[in-house]
Amino acid sequence: MPLGSDHIVSLLKKWMREREHFAKCDYLFLNRFGGPCVTNTFDQSFADHRQKTGIGNTADGNLTPHSVRHYFCTHYLVNGGGLHNLKMITGHQSFDTLQIYVHMAKQLGQVREELQKVSPFNSLPRGGSSLVRRRKVV
Repeated sequence: MPLGSDHIVSLLKKWMREREHFAKCDYLFLNRFGGPCVTNTFDQSFADHRQKTGIGNTADGNLTPHSVRHYFCTHYLVNGGGLHNLKMITGHQSFDTLQIYVHMAKQLGQVREELQKVSPFNSLPRGGSSLVRRRKVV
C-alpha cells in the first residue's frame, strides 16, 4: 500500500524504534501484550475510541473501520483520484470490486454540482456583517 508521504514513512520508522523498547519482533503493529494484532484488534480499538468520544454512534448504526474505508474510497474518486491508483491503495484484485465506489462517487459528484448551483448560501451577502449583530459586553 502506498504510504502517501515521507512524513508517514518517518512516523512509522519512529514507531519501530520506540516499539523496540518493549517488543522485539517482526510485527509492525502489536497488541497490548506485545504480540501480533489479530483480525479484530483494530475493530475493537476503534469501537473503544468511538464509545469514549461518542463520535460515530448513531441510531442507524455505528461507524466502523470498514465504513471509514468506504468513505475514503468514495471521496477519493469524487475529489479526482484515479481508479487504478485506488485499486492499488485498497489492494483489490479486480476493478469490479471498485464499481460501488464509482457509482457512489458519480452520485455524490452530481449532488455536489447541484448544490453549488442552487445552495441558499449562494445568496448570502459576502462578509456576512449585515447578518451579525454585535453585543456589548458589560
